[in-house]
Amino acid sequence: MNIANNNITAFNSDVQSFISNLIDSLKNKNQSLKILEKSNLLNLSDRNTKYQDLYKLNNDYQNLSQNTSTSSLERVTTLISKSIEIIKSEKV
Repeated sequence: MNIANNNITAFNSDVQSFISNLIDSLKNKNQSLKILEKSNLLNLSDRNTKYQDLYKLNNDYQNLSQNTSTSSLERVTTLISKSIEIIKSEKV
């Protein structure tokens, strides 16, 4: 059981890195390029709420992945579901 938990911990860490890099990169690009701000040329400000929801999902995921009150085995299915939700949201 200990070996399985350690393997799942490594897997969870890899997924967390992937999700974190994906969303942090997107967030940094949006902020640096000010894509979601209204302009005369292009108006994507209506998507701001969707991106805020995506960032919140990412924060929830990070908090869940760092929760040490449960074992990695207990968290893995929730983390996978949450990461799939984030990836689907990111594509929108």
